Amino acid sequence: MAVSCGIDLEEVQRFERLLKKDYKDQMIFDIFSEKEIINANESQKPSLYYTLCFCCKEAFLKAIGLHQFKGEIPFRNIELYIQENQHQVFLSGPALELFKKQNYQHIQSNYQITDEYVVFKMILL
Repeated sequence: MAVSCGIDLEEVQRFERLLKKDYKDQMIFDIFSEKEIINANESQKPSLYYTLCFCCKEAFLKAIGLHQFKGEIPFRNIELYIQENQHQVFLSGPALELFKKQNYQHIQSNYQITDEYVVFKMILL
């Protein structure tokens, strides 16, 4: 059985700054899925939601082998849904194809939030 792991750490304030930029709309639509954007905008702290989603995407890319597939997997194909302190990762398109091609069947993940940072850990099984 194939097993791999990825971890990412991001500063929440980085996304707070990005959300104030003029080009933020294009960046958001390039990186996040429609559902992630809706959920972030409905959350109490959109910058935290975007940070969590971005960390999830980065952790997946590191676990799957970022150095081998950089640019081949659109960020929008890796989605994080958070509801009532539960989260789930969904893959589509090239991300799902590569996940299956490498014989992975499950994703286990968790995250931690501090006042300044988000850490997202992912194990592909």
